[in-house]
Amino acid sequence: MEKTEFEQMRDKALTQLMNGQSLTGKDGVFAPLFQQFLESPLESEIKAHLGEQQRE
Repeated sequence: MEKTEFEQMRDKALTQLMNGQSLTGKDGVFAPLFQQFLESPLESEIKAHLGEQQRE
């Protein structure tokens, strides 16, 4: 049985934590999640702004 993405992330987080590694740094397990969290509203704002320009 294949592990879910959540289980893989959990296992990697536990491994990094137990090895004293950063969870949020460049290679941290949460880095992609933070990146998506930060980029999502920026992409929405860009789309809204471009949509306003097309209506003008």
